[in-house]
Amino acid sequence: MSIATSGDPIVQVHRAVASGARAATTALPTVVSAGMRPGHAELLETALSETKKVLGEMARVADVGAAGASALSEQDTANAGKYDGVKDVTR
Repeated sequence: MSIATSGDPIVQVHRAVASGARAATTALPTVVSAGMRPGHAELLETALSETKKVLGEMARVADVGAAGASALSEQDTANAGKYDGVKDVTR
């Protein structure tokens, strides 16, 4: 039987994705419209705004995944000793 913990790879993956998405959001550039053709700055600002929204949602979903994986690990831990007397259960 495998019991997940907060150090379990899937929990770490979720947390890393959330952290990476947040870091990418803060690293996005700002648009300086000097020297750009009319409308180009607006297009870039719109694209960056949408990118920030998507990265924010990705971080939120990854946080939910990490919380879910952690909750399952707690449930696994709680259930780990319950089946010692059951025939044909292997660990």
